Amino acid sequence: MREKIEELKLEEFTRLLKALEDYVKNFDAKMLSGEKFPEWELKPREVWGNWLLCALFKSEISDQFTFSNDERLDGYIIEKGLILGDCKWNMF
Repeated sequence: MREKIEELKLEEFTRLLKALEDYVKNFDAKMLSGEKFPEWELKPREVWGNWLLCALFKSEISDQFTFSNDERLDGYIIEKGLILGDCKWNMF
């Protein structure tokens, strides 16, 4: 069973985009450094990739997409809907 998944709300997506701005502008120095993104178990490039995919899915498929941390993976993209443990999410 997966731990309870926390939903990234729209305000958090906006805040996260602002936090990623410096990483995107200084791509070689910051995105490729290999360090973890602040307050995440993911590298900045993993957070950026997941953010971009979720933005695309939210605009083209459903506004129910988000993503979450996972120290073993590059994060995972989730959609509200299916019951998994304590949560109602589809995982991709």
